[in-house]
Amino acid sequence: MLTAGGSLLTASFVHLWQMDQGFRTDHLLTLLFVLPESHYGETRPTFYRQYFEKVRALPGVEAVAGTINLPMTDSEGVTSFEIYGNPTPEAQRPTAAPSTISTQYFKTMEVPIIKGRDFTEDDNVATNPVIIISQSLAKKYFPGVDPIGKKLRPAGMPSEPVWMEIVGVVGDVRLGATQRDIESAMYFPAAQSLHSCCLYTVVRTRLDPLAVEHSIENVVAAMDKDLPITQVSTMDQLIAK
Repeated sequence: MLTAGGSLLTASFVHLWQMDQGFRTDHLLTLLFVLPESHYGETRPTFYRQYFEKVRALPGVEAVAGTINLPMTDSEGVTSFEIYGNPTPEAQRPTAAPSTISTQYFKTMEVPIIKGRDFTEDDNVATNPVIIISQSLAKKYFPGVDPIGKKLRPAGMPSEPVWMEIVGVVGDVRLGATQRDIESAMYFPAAQSLHSCCLYTVVRTRLDPLAVEHSIENVVAAMDKDLPITQVSTMDQLIAK
């Protein structure tokens, strides 16, 4: 009875801990490969789309996506941004942690979409620039106002800064392993950035995440045998480092 009670307490603690991070950390595999500019250039979005489709079809895989920054790894920085209709001197502009992601990232990480929509395959270089913001950013800079349809212009983009329409608001995620407070975040669709050379793959599985590693390696090798896969790890292993 004590053992069962202890197990229940442990399970409850793990669930609460995961909720505090803003996403489910279990059953997540992460890995990285780089698409060289010399070979792929503007075809990267097409490669990633086909790659994710193949990985989603693998047995045991529930969802897969890509991100330029993994949460809880202390790899995040911040960038300033402007709010349309609210001109602010550059030194006084607000900041948020930027991240470029693929479609289905929030589904894979189990981050709730609170308002609006997720990115879709239609959010590409041929369509208007869009952005998704975190709940804390929405509350701080759009108090009492629906942020959907509003526009932000982030600095520090690879190309000339442009106004991006807010299409969604998502739950807050703890971005750094040593971060005590939740930080505002903004997300950009990878298909609208031709410079996303190296998206981390995140895979949610129904079984041991490492059990699908070999199958994913085969998918990548079949698409390009010269792409080495590195930094293979479960999310729980990453966080424990």
